Amino acid sequence: MRRIFILLFLVTMLVGCTKSKNEIVMVTEAGFAPYEYYENGKIIGVDIEISEKIAEKLGKKLVVKDIAFDSIINELNSGKADFAAAGMSISEERKEKVDFSLEYITSNQVVVVRSDSDIKSIDEIKDKRISVQLGTVADSYVTENYKDAKINRLKKFLVAAEDVKNNKDIDIKKYYEKEKDYSNKFTNSINTLSNNINKTSRKIIADEIGESHEQVRRYIRLTYLVPELLKIVDEDKMGLRIAVELSYLTEDEQKIVADNMEYLDVVPSHAQARIMRNKSEKGELTNEEIEILLEEEKPNQKEQIKFKYDKVKDYFPSGYSIEKMQEVITELLESYQAEWKRKKQRDNSKNKYICV
Repeated sequence: MRRIFILLFLVTMLVGCTKSKNEIVMVTEAGFAPYEYYENGKIIGVDIEISEKIAEKLGKKLVVKDIAFDSIINELNSGKADFAAAGMSISEERKEKVDFSLEYITSNQVVVVRSDSDIKSIDEIKDKRISVQLGTVADSYVTENYKDAKINRLKKFLVAAEDVKNNKDIDIKKYYEKEKDYSNKFTNSINTLSNNINKTSRKIIADEIGESHEQVRRYIRLTYLVPELLKIVDEDKMGLRIAVELSYLTEDEQKIVADNMEYLDVVPSHAQARIMRNKSEKGELTNEEIEILLEEEKPNQKEQIKFKYDKVKDYFPSGYSIEKMQEVITELLESYQAEWKRKKQRDNSKNKYICV
């Protein structure tokens, strides 16, 4: 369960909703060191430093409110806060309610047990007591996948961790897998934030780089492509709009598409890519469907001759690559063409006669 941690904005409410015109209110759940946590009675951390920079560029005083994690979106939508900075995973449901900034860290969900626990596999927790933080991805995942478990939903992550420590429960939490250096991106975005209060993060970045916000959305979607397809885009062999549609396929589906594209030496049309996306979202995209779609002849597509690998591989020594096979076939065809021309010349010579 790979998730993206983001800085969360309700940008359209960034000004005009605070109690004081000189203040900007940020909400968080201060229990995730090093991002937001208490030290000597004060909330500090990476997200706090980012928020301070935002407030500084807006000429505002930052007010940090520590609230329950499951209340963050409600605080934004009710106008009690201007923005949130928290370890919140992006989801389609949340995107309908708030806007997200660019990602700046990735994480995994992990199961945490005591070091002296007998539990050795995730398969062994299905009927155990599990502590999760209310409203988190872990909460949703456990609820959906562990129907027989007794789920203890707690407001604070640290309380859930204490339950594990005291041998009460298993804990499912976010594990910070890989930090990314997005400092330059944040600096650039923050520098223009005060002039772009009512814009989404995509629109802000679009203005910075001179692109439409729709084009920026497409660039962001490319990060969801598997390397095989991304390479094809980088080599200008596939258009951006087609790549965006394919980015909505699962990783396994994308790899099957890439394999078929290489084998058939084709690139899907935008219409074909949309069909694949729609079928994938409905869970109806199969290997056979992908092959049939890619084998369809598209307008202005040149007629091609294709050889099935299984049909020709036995004619070559083992270990021959596809490129080597193509080279040998081309040489044989050239030899055949040369012999055919010689034969034609001989036949023409036999048919010549002299009139006197």
